[in-house]
Amino acid sequence: MPGTFPITIADVGRVLDSDASIVGVRLNALPPMGAYEVPYGEPGGLPLVGAFCLTDVGAPGVPRQLINTYPHVDGHTRMGSDLLALGGVAIPFRSLRVQACPRGASYTVVTA
Repeated sequence: MPGTFPITIADVGRVLDSDASIVGVRLNALPPMGAYEVPYGEPGGLPLVGAFCLTDVGAPGVPRQLINTYPHVDGHTRMGSDLLALGGVAIPFRSLRVQACPRGASYTVVTA
């Protein structure tokens, strides 16, 4: 059901919503200083650690990566602001899953 979803590392693997669209993503808190995680992923390229990644697991074939950002690289200039400003355009999905979230970071995802 469309809504607003707070995200932390505890939500990795969680399916947030189905048959809707991402209309907003906000970085609320960066990982603490000194908590840098070396980014790595699973075979096939999906991140597991050190990134914020949302995937569509309801799409045909392998999970489709929808959002992928590294807060230690590009988050400092974006904290507290929208990461996704689409000007009315949305990213549709069948089944939205939290693929990865950095330890200590928090995000908000908005779907409609």
